[in-house]
Formats: sequence, structure tokens, C-alpha cells
Amino acid sequence: MPTVLICEDHRAIRNLHLQMFKLHLKNFIFESANNGEEAFNKVANNGIDLVLMDLRMPKLDGFGAIELVRQVANKMPIIVISAYGDSASRKTAMDAGAIAFYEKPLDEDEYRRIAALIIEQCKHKTTQLDRKPILRTWYKNLNTLLEREASYGGNAPLELLNQIEDIKSRIRELENES
Repeated sequence: MPTVLICEDHRAIRNLHLQMFKLHLKNFIFESANNGEEAFNKVANNGIDLVLMDLRMPKLDGFGAIELVRQVANKMPIIVISAYGDSASRKTAMDAGAIAFYEKPLDEDEYRRIAALIIEQCKHKTTQLDRKPILRTWYKNLNTLLEREASYGGNAPLELLNQIEDIKSRIRELENES
């Protein structure tokens, strides 16, 4: 299932976003972050598929977070939801790589429109997400086989070496499809 990160420093607003998007997005997983730094760390480490980003936050604001996210996930869809909808903020966010900008407070129709945009943006990610558990399993199996190979001290059986090569090949194929 696709994972959406809600980055909002105000807990009440973050909880409202979470509640409203859960109503409209049944087959999604939601993560949250209190600031841009947390958001960046979660994107870099947690398999996030789309980010909903506030702009004005402590530690690292949304503008800076968008720029950092672009360094590790260039094609990550980022939707800005901010109370600061002035033209300069909109332009800066869109220039940094946001795909859409919505001004708070959101009404029910805006939540529906954003949910539709999230579904559209995450459609193509389903097959990629389905690969992640497979890759994790293959890497785990590969590590186990490599440990067994090392225990033979250079005299590993040919069957073991062939298994290692087979898994490496499968991993390469799957990663190249991404």
C-alpha cells in the first residue's frame, strides 16, 4: 500500500489532515512528521511515496525540506498545504518541486480533490511498492548465503555459488525495473 507522509507542526491540524485523508484514502498508510527535518529523514529512510508538506515549521521549514527531499527522491510527489498562500510562497514552493499548493484551512471539497490527486500520483507506485518486500527478502536470503559462503573459507560448493549468483541476478533485474 502506498505511504503518505503528513508533515505539519501543529498537532491538531496534523490530526485533522490524518482523519480527513483516512476517510478518502482507505488503502493508504500514513506517517507523520512535526517539521521538515523529520520529514526529510522519513523520506530518506522509510519508503514514503508522497509528502503533504506545511511550509512554516520549526527546525527546517517546508521550503528547505522540499529541496532536501529532491536530493534523495527527485521524483517524489510533494503537495504543499500551508496557511501562507501568498504568490511568493506559492512560486517558491512550486519552483522547489511541489506538484500542487493548497491554502489552509481546507474544506471538504479540497480534501476530496487532494485525495484524488494523491491517488493519481500513487497509481504508478503500486507495482514499485509490491517489489519492496520481494527485494527485502532477496537481500536477506543473499546475506544468509554470503555468510554460508564465507564459512567455507573459499571452498564453497558450486550449488551455493550458483544460488548466490541467481539471487544477485534477480535483485539486479528487479532494481532495474524501478
